[in-house]
Amino acid sequence: MKTQALINFLNTCSPKRIAVIGHRNADPDAICSMYAFSYFLKKLYKDINVSLIAEDVNKVSEKIISELNINIETNLLFKPDVIALVDANNLIQIGKIKDFIPEDVPIIIIDHHTAHPETDKISRFKIIDEKATSTSEIIYKILKETSLEIEPKIALSLLIGILYDTRRFTLISNETFSIVLDLLRAGANYNKALELLRTAMDRSEKIARLKAAQRAAIHKIGDWIIVTSHVSTYEASACRALLDLGADVAFVVAEKEDEVRISARATQEFYEKTGISLAKIMEKVGQVIDGVGGGHPTAAGANGNKNAEEGIKVALKILEEEISNPP
Repeated sequence: MKTQALINFLNTCSPKRIAVIGHRNADPDAICSMYAFSYFLKKLYKDINVSLIAEDVNKVSEKIISELNINIETNLLFKPDVIALVDANNLIQIGKIKDFIPEDVPIIIIDHHTAHPETDKISRFKIIDEKATSTSEIIYKILKETSLEIEPKIALSLLIGILYDTRRFTLISNETFSIVLDLLRAGANYNKALELLRTAMDRSEKIARLKAAQRAAIHKIGDWIIVTSHVSTYEASACRALLDLGADVAFVVAEKEDEVRISARATQEFYEKTGISLAKIMEKVGQVIDGVGGGHPTAAGANGNKNAEEGIKVALKILEEEISNPP
């Protein structure tokens, strides 16, 4: 971890105001890691003004924001001395907020997703750890390396972020278990974290999942079952539902007005046996839909504004080529 280098960079900027920005439809890992990073900044600089900004947040995050009393703004209304993108590594991911970012303000990136070609172009400093299970895990390491006390509320937020992105410890490493144990010792309440992540699926999400199944197209590539579908919203949830139904890989498109979103999910077995990363595929799909894509090996997505069907065709073509021609 490059914590001291991060501190050195911040010191050169002599920041008085910092904007910490998360991706659109910010999930609990984004919100909680942003919140914990703001704690780090306020401990580092006593008189710093830190604003947490996300164009919108998902349903689970709304509950966490309310419970932890986190203030999230929806736009950048001032010129900061430094901008920190947290749980995001390119400007398209932050939505319309990107249009308000001054060109002369240095950008820091802290993320655990696969780096995008734009990442190096826009950032003056970055910490990207693709092996981390969540961005919350990265923020934990930053706090530990500075020997800062992790207060119970911050420990709880980091635990929530880790639980969310590991799917309640479905995707986890031995190091992550060690981190979680330390967060519990710092005062995080495990049952409280689970409670805040527990939300009932609303009627519209249930309908989206059912429609995705109804509209599903099945593609058999080698020994694998690939499913594509389309909905108007809840595309990530629809993807997970298709995996539960038996798909090895699922691509689900959501289109409205001038926006195209494609979500992709794969089983852990598919990734382990093929080595194919959805993040790399969706990076290329992002270019096709006039946007950007990326993510993780088994969970990725792309946002753009056109060519939805072409984007799916490209995803299937790449997948077929990689399955047919293993390394």
